[in-house]
Amino acid sequence: MAVALKEIRKINGFVKRRMKRLLEKDFIKLRICSERDLNRRVCGYLEDFFQKKSRGHNTVRCERRLLGNKIADIAVYSGPRLRHVFELKLLKRPRPINRVKQDIAKDLKKLNKFGEQYPSIRHSFAIVLYDSIDLLRYTAREQRAEGFGRVSIIEVNAQQLQTGRHRKGYSNWRKKFDEFVFGDKTTRANDKELAPLNRRQVVNIDEIEFA
Repeated sequence: MAVALKEIRKINGFVKRRMKRLLEKDFIKLRICSERDLNRRVCGYLEDFFQKKSRGHNTVRCERRLLGNKIADIAVYSGPRLRHVFELKLLKRPRPINRVKQDIAKDLKKLNKFGEQYPSIRHSFAIVLYDSIDLLRYTAREQRAEGFGRVSIIEVNAQQLQTGRHRKGYSNWRKKFDEFVFGDKTTRANDKELAPLNRRQVVNIDEIEFA
């Protein structure tokens, strides 16, 4: 039990702090413009985390079918045992925070179902990238009340910092993001900086600065 709690704290700390910072940089730098981009980034960071920490027995799998037609965006196995499950959400349009909560409710319920059916799962994560004038800010009490006590919600808001301050350069970012996602797709396809994630990018990504 002590080993399990130690492992949960380590991956929780990594996902909530370091991975969140990396994803925030990716989002602002337009390296994440789709859920496929988000999936690729999260998988890469998790693989890098487990390799660096000499946890080679952990395996990261994308889009794993776990319950009938229910597919986990990312599943982490320790040997044959399922240990962690991730659901990822990228909301491309600006929207009020109550709509954001509605949009991720299905993912949270799915993570709960996985936890009920797989006792080996130690912890689950919902990662949501969105654009709103308010922050999500689920408290631990709210999560327990809604039955999501074993789920960590990681949020990155394009418009607001976690301090509640408006993000500098947001208007310019919004314009560029809309051009990439809803405008000329060839621009993004030809941009070398938006190439698929590789190991070198994971290692050097701390060098990236905000515009």
